[in-house]
Amino acid sequence: MRIVVNGLALEVELKDTNGTPSELQKHNIRQINRSTGLGFVLYPEGFPKFQKIVKVVKTCPPNVPIVTAFTLIMVWRTNDLSPLEYLIPAVFAELAAATGFYYSKAKAENRIKLRKM
Repeated sequence: MRIVVNGLALEVELKDTNGTPSELQKHNIRQINRSTGLGFVLYPEGFPKFQKIVKVVKTCPPNVPIVTAFTLIMVWRTNDLSPLEYLIPAVFAELAAATGFYYSKAKAENRIKLRKM
């Protein structure tokens, strides 16, 4: 199954709890991970972790896909969510700065419009 979230391709091989990927599927996943995508086998017990990964990718502004992809690859390969402790604050700090700038600009423009009335 292919899922594209904010430009990041997630190639997911869905398996039952007792299922095992074929040699061809393993080969394809390795090829995907060597390229710009993220490929993995997803079992039912791993679905909550997968949901977290998709949520993080969805919250990322489009200008950080490389950092996001690298972080998610490392999270998946190491089974360690701690890199998200750095990614999520970085993304929200950038978003907060942009939002603050936008509101300051809008406020200044509104003052100018009110003076002209």
